[in-house]
Amino acid sequence: MSDLLMTELPLDEFKPQSEPHNPIWKKEVIKDVEVNIDIRLGSATITVSELFSWKKGSVLTLDNNINAPVDILLNQKVVGKGQLVACGEHYGIEITDVIE
Repeated sequence: MSDLLMTELPLDEFKPQSEPHNPIWKKEVIKDVEVNIDIRLGSATITVSELFSWKKGSVLTLDNNINAPVDILLNQKVVGKGQLVACGEHYGIEITDVIE
């Protein structure tokens, strides 16, 4: 077994720049990447007994009012707010706020 020579190397402390001069990613590079968006209408807390009593036609009341904005989520993080609208035979979301 050989003896190892260990030497301590002095390292400069990392100091991030306050404003990057050039962003790492340019929009052109990632603009075609697909992402999934989820819309959260509201939520509810129920007991397991209530869950077991569900049958066809049961109604679950959510905590959000009918005219309240819905959450727009990207990877489970809220990135905006919107209003539920009809788009022909489909649902749609009218964007009312984008969270920076």
